[in-house]
Formats: sequence, C-alpha cells, structure tokens
Amino acid sequence: MAGTGIVSGAAARTLQNNGGGAFNHALFFKHLGAPGTEQSKFDTAASDDLQTAIKSAFGDFNGFKAQLTAAAASVFGSGWAWLIVTDGKLAITTTPNQNNPMQAALAAGTNTTVGIPVLGIDVWEHSYYLKHYQNRAGWIANFFLVLNWAQISENYNYAAAGGAPDTSETPVLTSYTPDSDDSDLPCPCSLPSGYDVTQNNLADAIKAAGNCPADPSEGCPSGNFGFGNSGGCGNVGCNNVGTGNVGNNNNGTGNKGDNNNGSNNTGRCLDGTDQMGDNC
Repeated sequence: MAGTGIVSGAAARTLQNNGGGAFNHALFFKHLGAPGTEQSKFDTAASDDLQTAIKSAFGDFNGFKAQLTAAAASVFGSGWAWLIVTDGKLAITTTPNQNNPMQAALAAGTNTTVGIPVLGIDVWEHSYYLKHYQNRAGWIANFFLVLNWAQISENYNYAAAGGAPDTSETPVLTSYTPDSDDSDLPCPCSLPSGYDVTQNNLADAIKAAGNCPADPSEGCPSGNFGFGNSGGCGNVGCNNVGTGNVGNNNNGTGNKGDNNNGSNNTGRCLDGTDQMGDNC
C-alpha cells in the first residue's frame, strides 16, 4: 500500500521500510544460486523467452550485464538496481532505500522507471561488507556468478503476464539420494549433482540422510557429522580436514562445497580465501 496513495505520511514510510524490505529481499534471495561461470549459467538455464527478451533489449548477455552493473554502481547510498518488465519490454532501473519499481507514487519525480521486477541486486553496504568491505564493484561482479537463471526465468514469466513474481520460500530439503556420479567417493552422504551449496540448509540436508550418522570424533562436544572428517570440529559431510567445512573433501576452515583448500570458499576445487565458483 505504501507508494500507492492508500496510506501516507509516517505510516507509509514505516510500511515501505518493512514491507518493501521484505518483498525485495524475498525476491533477491530466491534468485541466487550455486556459483558458476556467468555466461554458461545464462546460456544453459535461462529460458528461451528470457534470452530473446534480453537480446532484444540489450543486444546480448554482456550488454545486459554492463547496464545492470552501471546502474548498481550509480546508486547513491543505499538502494537497489533492477531488471524489470515495463510496457512489455525489459529495462534497467534503480530505487533508493527499500523502494520497489512497482510503486508508481514513490517513483514520481525520480529516475525510477515503473515496472515489474524480474531480478534485483541489493547495494546496501550491509549486503556485501562482510566479504567485500566497501568494494561495491567487487560485489556487483560476483553477483553475476551466483544467479539462478531458472528462477529468474520464472520471474520473467510472471512479469510478462502482468503479475508480480512469486516470492514464497522454497521448501527446505529433508532427504535426497546420493548422486551416482560420486560413487567413487567412500562417502554414502555425498552431495547430489547440482545441489545449491550456498543454501543455509545444506548441513540439515546432509544430516537428514538416514545413512549419514553423527561422528563424535576429535573431542568435539557436538562432533563432526558424516564420515572420515578429521582435524577439527563442526564439519558436515565426508573426508573434510579442518573446522566448519560443509560438503566433501575440503581442507581448511569454513568451506562450502567439494574439494576446496583454504578458508570460506564456496564452490568446488577452489584454493585460497573467500573464493566463489567451480574450478573442477
């Protein structure tokens, strides 16, 4: 209702800050996914309709990336940059604070183009400070590595039909069948192919597998969870060496995924610190 004229004044601002923030972030987190190569993720996962629309509006993927990057970098202070559908076509726009491009009343007199959001990037500093500090450009560059183009394609279908995207939460995974491609690993709780290792429910998913019991080793109060973990506490999965790794065959601290060496890496076969992607 904020930005529609139904409510006004302080009540509208309170509603905007909280309701707008809830919608924007629900959309944002739902279209994030596992890290990978940005062009190949787009080529293989974006729908034909969305790819056609992006090429029509921006020339190609790189044209879209350049325009969204420039828009996100241009936001003064806190706000968002958006890929939207307006007048049946894709466009890029920005909003301050927790405003949303669907709110015509708030867009009046600003540079915001009114439309239905398909994709949004949060450029509030808190969205990237823990990893990138004040380096917004670094955050924007990494953003394109973790886009879930299948979900963005669904958002586009809603928007092209004149409706807002579905921002309901994805159910938490409670069980799975180990991937046959990982049969060479001595680990019955190996991760399924394509599983999104960036999701917070990854540890719960591994624990939910009935053939992957707790391993109270290394003198840890809560133990490691899985098989063959050593060298520390809080590992979830198999054959990890170190502390707080989630996945398989990680060596270090706080890695998510498989075959990483170092700390706080998310993906596969990464070496170093705070890396994202798939180098296998």
